[in-house]
Amino acid sequence: MIKRLVARIVDSSGRHPYIVLLCGLIALVGSWKYASNLDLRSDFLELLPRDSPGFKAFEHQLGRTGGGATLIVAAKSSAGQDEIRYQLRPKPRAPAP
Repeated sequence: MIKRLVARIVDSSGRHPYIVLLCGLIALVGSWKYASNLDLRSDFLELLPRDSPGFKAFEHQLGRTGGGATLIVAAKSSAGQDEIRYQLRPKPRAPAP
């Protein structure tokens, strides 16, 4: 039964190609209209559930630091100052492929 239905659809689309193109264009326009109304939420907090401990800890940290994007790392080593400077030096990035 399904094979007959698919065969009929294929045969009718071969006989009426402009109707197939029109249906494709209608689907394209409908998809475009729907996609243009979508919101992009790229905030990290949008990915976490509101009641999770990770979300609460992250929100608490944002309140403490003011939401800045700077991260300051303090390191203490038994080695000399030259060793610390070497370890904390920015590493060169790998070239893009």
